Amino acid sequence: MPEKEEATSPPPTERPPMGRTGRIARLTIAWVGIVLIVAGTIYGEDDHFPFGPFRMYATADPGDRPVRSTRVEGYYADGTMVRLSGGAVGMRRSEIEGQLPRFKKDPTLIGQLAVAYENRHPDKPDIVRIDIITRYIYLKDNEPTGATEDKLFATWESAHPEQKASTR
Repeated sequence: MPEKEEATSPPPTERPPMGRTGRIARLTIAWVGIVLIVAGTIYGEDDHFPFGPFRMYATADPGDRPVRSTRVEGYYADGTMVRLSGGAVGMRRSEIEGQLPRFKKDPTLIGQLAVAYENRHPDKPDIVRIDIITRYIYLKDNEPTGATEDKLFATWESAHPEQKASTR
């Protein structure tokens, strides 16, 4: 009976041990990462992510704090209102909400939403006014009470309603 040949595998490759410089470099990088994560956790804001907390996931609001919902309304010269959300201006609500501090500081920036709307809907009337409205939905023990309140956050009006926003 012939003997079976055993499969031979190549000998394991051995790495030479890491040198002093390599160990120092790895330890330094690890310590810098740890320091950034700890400092970001203690002092960080959303802008420091991934070394700072992403507050949306790191915190919870009290169960009686109102929930905010933002909407953007555009108006034609005849007073007809159109919602400027989703595909209407090419920005999602969350993207608009991210720009709210800039819109509050400089309401003329809101006019760019009219330009975006008119570029996407050239067959529609021009937008002559935009209102950004925040709706507060009141809660009690994490449940809606049915009470809501709308507050005007910022507004923009066309300086020249007879001109297209894109030519201003």
